[in-house]
Amino acid sequence: MEKLIDIGSGPVASFLSILIKDKSTRNNIIWATDTYQELGLGFSDTEQMNKKLLFLHSEIIKPRIQKSQEAQAERTRKIKQIANRIAWNIWQMDGLKDTVPLGKPREEYHQMSLFETVPEMTETEEEPGAIPCRIYNWRSNESMLFRDLKED
Repeated sequence: MEKLIDIGSGPVASFLSILIKDKSTRNNIIWATDTYQELGLGFSDTEQMNKKLLFLHSEIIKPRIQKSQEAQAERTRKIKQIANRIAWNIWQMDGLKDTVPLGKPREEYHQMSLFETVPEMTETEEEPGAIPCRIYNWRSNESMLFRDLKED
């Protein structure tokens, strides 16, 4: 985004001392937020704004809409991370059947009877098999089958 406010330009620079002055206390206004504290001395939430520091760090002066868009993008990124973990670790698994929720359970044992036909002789449609559930290990950053974890 292009720079909309240049505090070093003629008209703004000449009025900057007036703009940062608190009319009731006759001191410079304070930052009132710790957003810029990483810039160092003079930027904590209780310190007064300083004209020289503002000129040195003119990139922090942005229109409110631009700040809001950057903050919203950061919040959205954090929410997506949380939602992704919830989806992987909770909604992906039916722990009783080791499959995805409402999926067909895998058949562990099959008891043959005398009255069953041999599967090769009958024509049946293939049903989709059970979809094994996967879990995600966030520390090693990889997914794995839940049944493999149970077998260890």
